[in-house]
Amino acid sequence: MHCFLAFLAGVLLFSLFAYFPYAAVFILFFIVLALLGKRRYLVVPFLIAGILYAFIRCGPAVEIPCGNDRYSAQGIFTTFPVRTKSGLIRQNFLIERAENQRTGEPAHALTGKEIMILAGEGSRPYTEYLAEIRFSGIGAHRNPGEYGEQPLIAYLAGISGQGSTKEPLFAHIQEFRYRINEYLTGRFDRDTGAFLASVTTGEQAFIDEAVRNAFNTTGLTHILSISGSHFGLFSVVLYTLFRMLITLLPYRVLQRITLFLTPSQGAAILCFPFVLAYLGISGASIPAIRSFIMISLFLLGLIIGKKNSWLVALVFAAVLLVVWNPETFYSVSFQLSFTAVLCIGFSMKTGGHGEEEEEKKPFRSLRNAAMITLAASIGTAPLVAYHFHYFSIIAPATNLLIAPLIGFLIIPLSVFSAFLFPVTGNFIFAPVLAPVTGFVLSLVKLTARIPYADIPVPAFPPVLLLLFYAGFVVVLFFKQRRCLLILPFIPFLLYGLLSLTGRDGMKVTFLDVGQGDSAVLELPDAKTIVIDTGKSGREAVSYLRYRGKRMVDALVLTHVHPDHTGGLGYMGEKIDISEIWYNGRMKLLEDMDHIRKRVLERGDVLEGDHRQQQGVDVSRRGGGDKAEIERL
Repeated sequence: MHCFLAFLAGVLLFSLFAYFPYAAVFILFFIVLALLGKRRYLVVPFLIAGILYAFIRCGPAVEIPCGNDRYSAQGIFTTFPVRTKSGLIRQNFLIERAENQRTGEPAHALTGKEIMILAGEGSRPYTEYLAEIRFSGIGAHRNPGEYGEQPLIAYLAGISGQGSTKEPLFAHIQEFRYRINEYLTGRFDRDTGAFLASVTTGEQAFIDEAVRNAFNTTGLTHILSISGSHFGLFSVVLYTLFRMLITLLPYRVLQRITLFLTPSQGAAILCFPFVLAYLGISGASIPAIRSFIMISLFLLGLIIGKKNSWLVALVFAAVLLVVWNPETFYSVSFQLSFTAVLCIGFSMKTGGHGEEEEEKKPFRSLRNAAMITLAASIGTAPLVAYHFHYFSIIAPATNLLIAPLIGFLIIPLSVFSAFLFPVTGNFIFAPVLAPVTGFVLSLVKLTARIPYADIPVPAFPPVLLLLFYAGFVVVLFFKQRRCLLILPFIPFLLYGLLSLTGRDGMKVTFLDVGQGDSAVLELPDAKTIVIDTGKSGREAVSYLRYRGKRMVDALVLTHVHPDHTGGLGYMGEKIDISEIWYNGRMKLLEDMDHIRKRVLERGDVLEGDHRQQQGVDVSRRGGGDKAEIERL
């Protein structure tokens, strides 16, 4: 395991070198000295191998053209069509070659890229086409809070030249997933079908924004992505079922089988093909692959008689994913998935029970479930806050009360129905799934409405994450001293106090929205004013969430051009707006009738009292008089 960890450390150090070269070299020198001091000479080559592998695989970033130009791209649709909530068809398109139609120059940056294409109609998958595409521009802007490579989204302007069909080995699995999704979204109501598709095939395109926000607020968003809980529960149910069936075999048959295998070994062997099939149905996302590797290693441990190797399995899964793609390290799903398993594993390992607790077996399961829930919730909370800028207060309770209902009932019934779908042509457990799923979704939405169920978290330095998890490492070394449990939280407490005392002056941020304008004003009294929304409104909403804000005190609309006010509808859906300031000459959306309107005229002056911190005054000056309208 030390060799695996050294390889991962090498990949991480290479990535760190691009931003902190001196620190990376110092850490590398320190690690090598520590390994040589402990005479772990064989581990050092794995550390160097990780650095070299990342150097070979991680090339320099190439700027992708996302302007208004159109491109002729030859390639293959790699997925079946999926109709989004907006009514457009979404498909992935692998570009083999492309050229700019305006200049005629080849677009080498697009070669080998898999992009998402939105069109009015779907195209035949795994078939070569010559497509005319125009990039949407989403993801081309770089504003505070927008990290990582954004997905390339393009609109299909025309398609021709259907060529040969190149079906890969997994084409039938993709078709199977497509048929299941079509059935679920067509036979169940909208929210139920979308949720069942998410936990069965991993397809989240059908989930309504309100449902997704409810799962985020309650801390249950991990259920929407197929991961360890799904694979774990599915394999446990399968293993228990197969072991029971083996023990129910006739005595003579069972006697012959047990000459070579125990019932546990036989059940583990029978689970393998079903777990592999579930990986194919789920879409093989990063959490699903990690879970598949760990479950497979666990089943292998049952076969060879080794059960307590969860940490080795986890590290081995991480190495395989990093070898497949070194940039997986920066994936949010990778970080959350592995952190959750680590926290759960260490919490159960350090929370052993003494002999005096043997009489409390009825309470042990409840205590273990509570410990697992708390460990996963607390361990991943800083990562969730860093990436998504919120913290769910009620996550431990919802994961303890609602998640088991989904995991032990909905997921097994839905997955087993999916396996039988090719034979039966429908979901045999649909009469049970429909009411139970509807009840669970209603319960999640109801719980999400609890006041202060979650709190917004503004952006904070990533070094706090490092200090937080380093604090937990110290706690593990001195696990007998429970007073040290406060240690990981001290950096966040100090940073919060400094942030409260360090608020001074006004902050203005001009956002990159392409053609158009949008700016955010943060005043000394903690009030927020947004001037224009840009064409889409996504950049302004993303930045407001990055700053931990869900409400703006005033939205100022300068004029009616789409590049300044086109994102008004989107922003109204995502952010609470207290007031709209405009010139009174533009027609606002009917959905905004409940928002207070304030018409500004030429000569009006905005004034703020920094000393009293009472807000912004709008004063109207004209004809020698001054009429103060009202404070915010």
